[in-house]
Amino acid sequence: MNQIKLIPYDFKEIVNIRNSIDNEKKLLLWAGPKYIFPIDNVQIEARINRNIDILSAFSVSEKRIVGYIELEKIANENIGSIQSVLIYDNFRGQKYGKLLIDKIIEYGFINKKYKELRLKVFANNEIAKKCYERCGFEVFNTIEKYGDDGKALFKLIEMKVECN
Repeated sequence: MNQIKLIPYDFKEIVNIRNSIDNEKKLLLWAGPKYIFPIDNVQIEARINRNIDILSAFSVSEKRIVGYIELEKIANENIGSIQSVLIYDNFRGQKYGKLLIDKIIEYGFINKKYKELRLKVFANNEIAKKCYERCGFEVFNTIEKYGDDGKALFKLIEMKVECN
């Protein structure tokens, strides 16, 4: 049985992040515009210095780190924003995504005392969307971005889960 523990980000993990995020398109899909390719520890440390929880997903059974996640407080609200969810390539398809999201929900509600957690996912990312739904998230908003020519650039789904 796989189990995940959240541990503080280890700067040695940049190698695994870079192996999974090996081009600009993957970086944009993974983290939006907040990082510049190639991602490095200077950029991650800048987010840590903004009091964003940067955490590694440690698999108890594998005895190694299998992913990465960020949790940021939404200003002036008791709400957390889950960002930059990543399961390393060689651990995908093994339910680690659901385990990681379940663990960050627990961390956000118990450790951070948030009343609600939110996230954004590209509308065409069906695998991630289904994972979030299995973890209790519900869609509450859709954001569509358009280029100067009026053509749709992308569509984001905003999802949330509330503390019971």
